Amino acid sequence: MVSEFDEDGAKSTFTLNISGTPAAEENLSPNKRNLNQFQSCPIPDWSTEHVCHWLIALELEKYTAAFRDKNITGLQLLAIDGSKLKALGIINGKDREVLKKKVKEMKTALEKEKKQQEKERKAREKEQKKQLKKK
Repeated sequence: MVSEFDEDGAKSTFTLNISGTPAAEENLSPNKRNLNQFQSCPIPDWSTEHVCHWLIALELEKYTAAFRDKNITGLQLLAIDGSKLKALGIINGKDREVLKKKVKEMKTALEKEKKQQEKERKAREKEQKKQLKKK
């Protein structure tokens, strides 16, 4: 559970699932939730703060300062590898493995999403061509 305060000082609380997406009771089950979204923002568009919230969701909050210091954004996160994680100061091999696994899962899900969008785009184009031929 993460708590934040807005400009008015009102406390806002939300729960993140392990993928870093907001978990709400009315949402789909965690398996059906879009893994590439965090607060309605695609991973490549994540700010450093989004990345830090993701780390917190993974219970790796001890690394948020390092990611913040290096301004690691979602796009940079997707390109991170073991040597870059070491350079960030993540010396615990288990933690590096967890991060690499989660980044790989996000990349895979992002690629699947792109393929699905392309498939839908092609289907729309095909339907439009079909409609034009009827006229």
